[in-house]
Amino acid sequence: MVDDFLFKIACDRNGLKLGKIIRIEQLPGKTIKKEIPYAIIHVIKALRRDVKIPIELNKKLKVEEEFIWFDIDKRDFDDEVRKQRAIQRHMKTTRKTSRKRYWGF
Repeated sequence: MVDDFLFKIACDRNGLKLGKIIRIEQLPGKTIKKEIPYAIIHVIKALRRDVKIPIELNKKLKVEEEFIWFDIDKRDFDDEVRKQRAIQRHMKTTRKTSRKRYWGF
């Protein structure tokens, strides 16, 4: 059943495209220490680095042949994308500075 969601297009509750589901993973929940299935959505924007954002599979509203609608707003999803990009930028600069400290260049 979970494999039926792979490579489908994820949409918000208003039908706006969020990205493509590339895999399903069991990740720990935010409040409970139980693993919950998440859909990993691959977001591609022009002239930017690709980002992968997890969304709970419990939030799905409707499933069709190509599309899956989730109970989430595009604005909330874009906030998650911004946070993930900020984390990636921070990790990139941290790697550069730690390499500079270690190698001296």
